[in-house]
Amino acid sequence: MTSTETFFAADAVRFLYTLTHTIPWKELKMTEHTDKTVLMKCIKCGYTEDVPLSDLLTLRELYDLKGPEDDSVLCPFCLHDMYPVSSDHFTKNSDK
Repeated sequence: MTSTETFFAADAVRFLYTLTHTIPWKELKMTEHTDKTVLMKCIKCGYTEDVPLSDLLTLRELYDLKGPEDDSVLCPFCLHDMYPVSSDHFTKNSDK
């Protein structure tokens, strides 16, 4: 091997070494969110989903909602309203 080939091989090994150690580090940074969630249920089809509380707080800020009683999202299956299972609005509509 010539000196140029040796430097190239050393650079290639250094590059691969750097990549293999960077990937696990990034995976450690990319963890599932541990945010509190609110169980939301669809009025029409009954689909339930845990929605991160941070998403609901963002919606409250964007649309000037008064509080948890106004929380609602669209059902991904039937496009009707989903409300928190514990909300008054949900319990009123489930009695119909």
